[in-house]
Amino acid sequence: MLRSAQGRPGAPALRALLATELPVTRSLFEAVFLDLYRRRALPEPAVNVRLGAHEVDFLWLDRRVVVEADSYAFHATRAAFEHDRRRDVELGRLGFRVLRFTHRQVTGEPDWVAGALASALRDGPWTA
Repeated sequence: MLRSAQGRPGAPALRALLATELPVTRSLFEAVFLDLYRRRALPEPAVNVRLGAHEVDFLWLDRRVVVEADSYAFHATRAAFEHDRRRDVELGRLGFRVLRFTHRQVTGEPDWVAGALASALRDGPWTA
């Protein structure tokens, strides 16, 4: 397809877009979060990656920051609540700062979320 577009307007932009590796998200909510930090020119995270015994939604390894995008639909049960708290402690013990943002926060308070994320990325992990 790109060969047939050779020399046409827009072909370089299409080629660049196709060469870009876009993170794979597992939900529309994660995609909305990606858009939030990209619009504010925050550093790119790794998306849906393994960290210790857990898979995390967003990881800034060099800053030791993890973001979990929590929708009520998947985190409203007692079991999910308990699991999330255990996970936060375990990731904290590995030296990572874990931020959890809800769907309502990301969609209704994007400036607050971006500010909290920017601060965490600047400050790095929690220190005792």
